[in-house]
Amino acid sequence: MKRKSSIGWFLMAPALVLIAAVLLYPSLRTLILSFHEVPSLTAPASEWHFVGFENYAALFSIRLYRISLLNIAVIWALSGILTIGLALLLASALTSGIRFSQLFTTIIYLPEVISTLALGYIWLLFVYNPRFGLLQWIGKQLPFTGLAAIRWTAPDTIFFSMMIAGTFAALGYFTLMYISALKKVPASLYEAAKIEGANSLQRFVTITLPLIRGETTSIMLIFSMASINYFAFPLVFGGANTMTPMLFTYNAIFGADLDTTGNVGVGAASTVVLLMVAVVLFILNKWLARNAKHYF
Repeated sequence: MKRKSSIGWFLMAPALVLIAAVLLYPSLRTLILSFHEVPSLTAPASEWHFVGFENYAALFSIRLYRISLLNIAVIWALSGILTIGLALLLASALTSGIRFSQLFTTIIYLPEVISTLALGYIWLLFVYNPRFGLLQWIGKQLPFTGLAAIRWTAPDTIFFSMMIAGTFAALGYFTLMYISALKKVPASLYEAAKIEGANSLQRFVTITLPLIRGETTSIMLIFSMASINYFAFPLVFGGANTMTPMLFTYNAIFGADLDTTGNVGVGAASTVVLLMVAVVLFILNKWLARNAKHYF
C-alpha cells in the first residue's frame, strides 16, 4: 500500500509543480504586492514600499471602481438569468425532435469560435451602428420607428447593449452543456408522467429541472467565473459606464486615461478582491450542488 502511495505522489509531482508555478506563486506574489506601493509591475522588491491596507482603502474610495462593482453585479444577475434561461430554453427545443436541430445547434454555437474582441466589434460596428446597423435596418422595416430611434451606443444605453452582446456570445456554450444534460434524462420518465396526466410544464418542473440540477449549478459557477473575468466586451465598448473590475485592474496596473492611480499595489488589491469573490462563489456552488446527484 505504501509503495502504491509513493508511486501516486511521484506521478502527481509534475502536476503539483506546475500548479505551484502558474497558480500558487503568482497568487502569493499578488497578495504581497497588494500590501505595498509599487511604482511599476517590473520594479524590484527593493523599490516596494509597505503600506498595509492602504491600497484596499484607496481601492474602495475610487468611484470608478465602485461603479465597476455595480456593473459586474448587474451583469452577473440580469445577464446570468437571461443567458442561462435562454440556454435552457434553446436546449429543450433542440432536444425535442425538431427538424434541422444539428444545423441550429451549429449556428447557436458559432460565436464561440470567433474571437471575443472580434465579436464585440461586430456587434458595435454592424449591429448597433446608428447609420447602417442591423437593428437600425430592422427598425426601419417595421411599422413603428421606436427601434430605429434607439441609440444603442449612447452613454445611457451602451452598458445594456454590451450586456446583450455578451449574452448572445456566451449562449452557445451553455446551450451545448444543457443539451448534453437533457439527453441523459430517461425518456421513460416523461412517458410515465404523460400517462399520469402531467402537462409539458409539469413535466419540465418535476422531472427536467430536478434531474439537471447538477449541470445547472456547474453552469452557474462557470458563468460566475466568466463574469468576474469580464474584460473583452468592456474593452471594446470602452467607457466609464461599461467599466468592470477586471478592466479596472488592467488599467490600474498598466495605466489608462480612465484610471490615474498609477499604483500597481491598487491593481493587486483589486485582483485579491476578485480572487476572494471567486472562492466564495466556488464554495457556495459546491454547497448548492451537494445533493445534486441522481441515479437512473
